[in-house]
Amino acid sequence: MDVGYLQLEMSGEIGFARGAQNLSGSAKVDDGLGQGDSVGSPYARIELVNDAGLVGGGMSLSAFAYDNQGSGILTASYGNINAGTAVRSDFSLVNAKLGLFLSFDVAGILFIRPG
Repeated sequence: MDVGYLQLEMSGEIGFARGAQNLSGSAKVDDGLGQGDSVGSPYARIELVNDAGLVGGGMSLSAFAYDNQGSGILTASYGNINAGTAVRSDFSLVNAKLGLFLSFDVAGILFIRPG
């Protein structure tokens, strides 16, 4: 079992797909939407392995969460929201992964498996 602490930060731009209800524009995630702050999150990973014999296997489960609220000012028009408008955003994400894998014993000294 692994546990840790992640320091996460969002950056980049978000925009509308071309032709999406005749809306256009993009906004910077950090300045325009107020999502540029670093946010801490716990992280956990559990792995169960059976390496008996030449071929083994197992499963792993890992997860973390991201939650941030922020305020910003749009630097460009975003859809029908004009540039210069103050906005408040709330972004939440939970990421969980379950993986199944095989491992191969090479000459009793090396196990090959995905990371």
